[in-house]
Amino acid sequence: MGYGRFGADQMSTTGELLDGRYRLGTLLGRGGMSDVFRATDEVNSTDVAIKIVRSPDREYAQRLAQEAQALRRFSHPGLVQLFETGVNGDMAYLVMEFVDGPSLDQVLRQGPLTTAEASSIGSSLADALAYAHAQGVVHRDVKPANILIGADGLARLTDFGIARLVDTSTLTLTGTMLGTATYMAPEQLENHAVGPSADVWSLGIVLLECLTGERVYAGTPSEVLALRLSGPVKLPDGLPVPWRLLLSGMLASVPDDRLSALDVSTMLASPAFRSPWV
Repeated sequence: MGYGRFGADQMSTTGELLDGRYRLGTLLGRGGMSDVFRATDEVNSTDVAIKIVRSPDREYAQRLAQEAQALRRFSHPGLVQLFETGVNGDMAYLVMEFVDGPSLDQVLRQGPLTTAEASSIGSSLADALAYAHAQGVVHRDVKPANILIGADGLARLTDFGIARLVDTSTLTLTGTMLGTATYMAPEQLENHAVGPSADVWSLGIVLLECLTGERVYAGTPSEVLALRLSGPVKLPDGLPVPWRLLLSGMLASVPDDRLSALDVSTMLASPAFRSPWV
């Protein structure tokens, strides 16, 4: 099967050449609307990651690829760099920096992080969010699966702005829920306007999961939604005071009551957040 004929009901395979330049390698992950491959840029002989977005038709793919181009200007150590976008057949693809390391989701399967590790990761991610928020872009899908831990130990947020692009495209993917219910801010679940504070709420849930090693909301989608609607987030007993104050400020039910991403980054850089939680 030629990649140029790759349709919404087909899947790509290792070894295929995308647009005469990118040789697809290992399948790194598969989501509800996309596949991510490790690939080789045969022009520069470098490794990249390619996200192939399943779409209903070519018009949708063209709009997604075109709008994603604006994200190429983003440059921050806490963000996975987007190099290029394009369309092949009726599929949009995004060429990104390859991060040689696991996702935070994979790391947390081994257990909780130390407070020092959580504060370091959180400060970096919050600073990346503050950088993007200052440019008017909201991530909308902050979750452990979208956070990569490189060989250098640094955390990088991927898929920045992709959920926004899908959400605002003229054609949407029927039945696709942007974000994951466990990590979505209350206003996202209620279909209200989503701003930077939604990313802060999601990061707060991620940090709480880092500290406890357990999902804050677990179960089937319907069970998670029921838990979400039952009341505000309950913080664990014995949580150190700095963390309790920080998470309370990040997880406020009312968006305007939340800390800003810059506030979160600045607070987490304080030594008080590295004191062990026994």
